[in-house]
Amino acid sequence: LDNTYQPQLRKSKAEIHMHRVMSVFKGAEIKSVQQLRAHMMRYSRDEHLQHYAFIGLEIALDRDKKSKEFFDTILPNMIDRATRILEFFPDAQVTPIMPDSDGRVIVSRAKAACLVANMFLCALPNNEMSFSSLLYSQQSYQVAKLQFYINYFERISKFDVNGPPGFITVVKNVLPYERFDWAASNEPLGHFRVTQRINIEDNHEAMQVDFAHMEIGGGLLFRGCREEEIRFCLSPELSVAMLVCSRMKANEAVVVTGAERFSTYDGIGFTLKFVGNYNDPSRRLADGSLRSCVVCIDATRFDKLQENLMRLQMSRQVLQRECDKAVTGFWNTPETSDYTKIATGKWGSGIMHGNAEVKVLVQWMAASECGRGVEYHVPYDVKDRKFVERLREFTQSLLNEDLCVGQLWDACLDLGDYDVKPGTVFESVMQLLAGWREAGMSSEEDDDDDERVEKRRQQAVRRKSLKGATTSVVAAHRARKDSLAGPTALLAVAEIAGGQTLGTVRIAGGSSTAATHAPVGTVLNPKAGISAASFSQMRSERNLLPPGSTPSKSFAAGLR
Repeated sequence: LDNTYQPQLRKSKAEIHMHRVMSVFKGAEIKSVQQLRAHMMRYSRDEHLQHYAFIGLEIALDRDKKSKEFFDTILPNMIDRATRILEFFPDAQVTPIMPDSDGRVIVSRAKAACLVANMFLCALPNNEMSFSSLLYSQQSYQVAKLQFYINYFERISKFDVNGPPGFITVVKNVLPYERFDWAASNEPLGHFRVTQRINIEDNHEAMQVDFAHMEIGGGLLFRGCREEEIRFCLSPELSVAMLVCSRMKANEAVVVTGAERFSTYDGIGFTLKFVGNYNDPSRRLADGSLRSCVVCIDATRFDKLQENLMRLQMSRQVLQRECDKAVTGFWNTPETSDYTKIATGKWGSGIMHGNAEVKVLVQWMAASECGRGVEYHVPYDVKDRKFVERLREFTQSLLNEDLCVGQLWDACLDLGDYDVKPGTVFESVMQLLAGWREAGMSSEEDDDDDERVEKRRQQAVRRKSLKGATTSVVAAHRARKDSLAGPTALLAVAEIAGGQTLGTVRIAGGSSTAATHAPVGTVLNPKAGISAASFSQMRSERNLLPPGSTPSKSFAAGLR
């Protein structure tokens, strides 16, 4: 006999827990929801399992008429997959991607099915990512979530426990800079197309944007039922990202490739309904993986009262954060290098209360910086008809002008200094660019890249100096606004001709005047739009400038 002492490695709590799960289901024959709950209570201490019956699961099975099939075929396959977790993951845990660092996790689709099955059976250690709140909920949209996942398990039950073939890749991108220098970007604006015929998830040739929460998956396992939760229900294999990714920061984004879509749906929010099966037409790679890509990026959340505060929505801080977030998700990686389009929509609006027009500019600049076009999906709705028409006219106009990302970025920052009315962002950008073009601040010469970048930097400095000079006029205008009597149409003009100051500035609508100084041609009209043609007549009628002075059309058109 060999009496040599051989120390045994101590098992972790996670391993002990999973051995308990395996012993509970070993040889078990479960034929009802009550029996399933009784078995799950033996290894799980989730309070929902202890106090609530699985009414939600009963309703889901009754809706689909799959009760017998579920207990005869689907559930046994789920248990077989779930109990293989120690075979796939010896320590019963998936190695997560560390916070503040980029990385990738690649798992086979069989391993992904194992993890999702453990989530459904509430079998993961420490009740992590448990489906318990869905199993007992009687809410219609919560029951629909269960139907999506049951349909997924029914589809994969046709494969053996080593299938389906292929791999799921979860990549976390981290922007390597503290701030991206958008003003220096010389990338041309990319292709932009608006469509109302298909949804984002139906565009299989593009990177599909997931309107994500900073916590991947959002409220999937709770009461959430918006775009992100629905996207995860359609492709349950995306749930793997919830296990390996921590809360996203402002310079982080998550990209998931290889996930298959299994279901179709109708409605959103409380009206969500499971419609039926879906056969994903995405192209298959040599290893069996699907050529699919989902980009998870979270937008800044505003209060409802901040939705129309355009100074906040278009502030430098917000624009920098949103553009950095989008470009982090759209960046070229080995998994996404062959994609040329971004499929997106009203990201950051809706319940996030972001301005849809500003978010269009953000996503367009980020996609163009990465050399990709934009496929903008807007579901057909009568109330969105005018928005779609304006968006198409705006994008086509900017594409015809052959602008670059840096120029559009400067225009957004300049507009952020003025009270742009909600719903007029597109028109304001075009007017401002037209004013710069007339003033000779936009060059169309074919210079070398270095010369063009340097020229754009000089133009940005010049525009900044002009804006700084007009700040005093804006301050005087706003200080006097409350004390003025009469109409609310306001105008402030100040010019310096030949190096000499020309008196005072009169504010229309009252008898008060305010003395100030500003460069030639500065026209401020934050509220009412004034055309270049009518501006000269209005100015002469109010005797704001002496005879012989010439109006500056560029600023009248650019800042109105």
